[in-house]
Amino acid sequence: MRAAAWRQLVLVAAIAGTASACAAHAGGTQGAPGGAPAGVERSCAEAESGRPVPLRITAVDEAGRPLPRASVRVTDAGAASGVGALLETDARGEAEAGVLAGLWRIEVSFAGRSTGRYLLDLRPGQSCSVRFQLKLAPNEFEF
Repeated sequence: MRAAAWRQLVLVAAIAGTASACAAHAGGTQGAPGGAPAGVERSCAEAESGRPVPLRITAVDEAGRPLPRASVRVTDAGAASGVGALLETDARGEAEAGVLAGLWRIEVSFAGRSTGRYLLDLRPGQSCSVRFQLKLAPNEFEF
């Protein structure tokens, strides 16, 4: 049943550009090599252009252990409609949505941990995976 639910989460976006690279933006923050903020890693592979491709999101803790049931929000940052999906990670800390090329805003949250945010410019002919390492959130009530 879970696989059928993932297949139904096909998001619609305008196909833009013809570059074959997967570029990423971090809201002006250059936290890690490649422009990704600290705690975020991405990797991209060839995919069939013009068709929805899997966007894989993984949530882990500082030790790399999966965070099951993390909330994942994927929205089309390039469209005024904000088309998107709300997902939840599985037991392996993974979630997947089918998307077209375009600009996607990804936000991952888990109770008691920092929220991970990433802006992904998905180019035609690419499929990407984004891994978020969510650190313990500071306790605002500690002295």
